[in-house]
Amino acid sequence: MHWAESYGPQTTNWCNLFCSPAAIPSRPSGSCLGILASLQTISAAQVERACQMAREEKSLNYQAVKTLLDLIPPIPESVPLPAHENIRGHSYYQ
Repeated sequence: MHWAESYGPQTTNWCNLFCSPAAIPSRPSGSCLGILASLQTISAAQVERACQMAREEKSLNYQAVKTLLDLIPPIPESVPLPAHENIRGHSYYQ
């Protein structure tokens, strides 16, 4: 579950539900690792949002998360702007 935690709390909660014996008793916990491995190329914000939506819909399968990921537009990772001497800042516009 440490790998799911690297995405965020929604992903961790979804994986806990997905891999719980109550969901499907014969499902091995390695299924979660397989799912997370296939999501490595997708941003953590998108995976978090898809897992949150899947939990709200009570969809505890990989296909539901994958479908939701196709519907969610890419969420850009926030990148800090570089410091530059020509940037005026918020005080300039007051």
